[in-house]
Amino acid sequence: MNPKKIRPLWAIVFFFTILIACRPTRVIYVEKEQPKTIIVKEQPKVVVVKDPQTNPVMPGPAKDKVQSGNDQNAEAEKERKDREAREKMEKEYRDKMEKERIERERREKEYYDRLEKERKDREERDRIEKERKDKEERDRIEKERKDREEKYKKFRDEREKKLQEERDRLDKEKKDKEEKDRKDKEEKDRKDKEDKNRKDKEEKDRIEKEKRDKDEKDKKDREDKEKKDKEEKDKKDKEDKDRKDKEEKDRIEKERKDKDEKDKKDREDKEKKDKEEKDRKDKEEKDRKDKEEKDRVEKEKKDKEEKDKKDRE
Repeated sequence: MNPKKIRPLWAIVFFFTILIACRPTRVIYVEKEQPKTIIVKEQPKVVVVKDPQTNPVMPGPAKDKVQSGNDQNAEAEKERKDREAREKMEKEYRDKMEKERIERERREKEYYDRLEKERKDREERDRIEKERKDKEERDRIEKERKDREEKYKKFRDEREKKLQEERDRLDKEKKDKEEKDRKDKEEKDRKDKEDKNRKDKEEKDRIEKEKRDKDEKDKKDREDKEKKDKEEKDKKDKEDKDRKDKEEKDRIEKERKDKDEKDKKDREDKEKKDKEEKDRKDKEEKDRKDKEEKDRVEKEKKDKEEKDKKDRE
């Protein structure tokens, strides 16, 4: 069998095999839960089959150089018919694909219109439901507001009542405190006045007593001084008299006893010294006693003043 005669059949079978294998498919994914629908389509795959004359063909047996012209014409006619048939098939295929595309677009439009209608219906239902819920929420909020206002009004009235009671209580306590403070102040003023009068009297008595004590002390000091001066004078007068008497006696004794003058003079000097020593001691003893008496008087005075001070306290 001549390979050139089977080439058109082989090409037709190959073309239909590829056409069947490359049929367009469509995949649609719909997410019903979401408001938006995603559709994924696979575009049709178109396979263009070239002219069988351009496809490589295994070389057949060597042509017979003596092939007749009729065979060549028949082969050319066959190829023309095959080409026309292929073109017809391609045109039918394109028409079919166009019809499928139009049908697919129609179905897709119907599907989208249905989805859009469902979406609008769902939105309308959601809107109605939202309006109902909003109205319920507004009614609830209004009821809560009224309840809150009523509760606040009741609370405010009770608070005002308690505040008024508290103000009345505070006013009463303030008046009672003012009255008590006034009485306490009067009592304190009275006591302060009494204490002041008592202290003034005590101070006056103390001053008078100090004055009397001072007068008595001055008087006693004056008397002591006068007594002391008198004693001093008496002592001096006595000493002068003794001295004069002694001088006179000495003079007489000197005239009478020249021999014993020296011894007598020594004895008299000794007696004089003894007497002076004795007078000095007597004077010191007297001064000591006067000082002790004075200290005793001062001490008694101080004790008395301290006792008076303690009595006043």
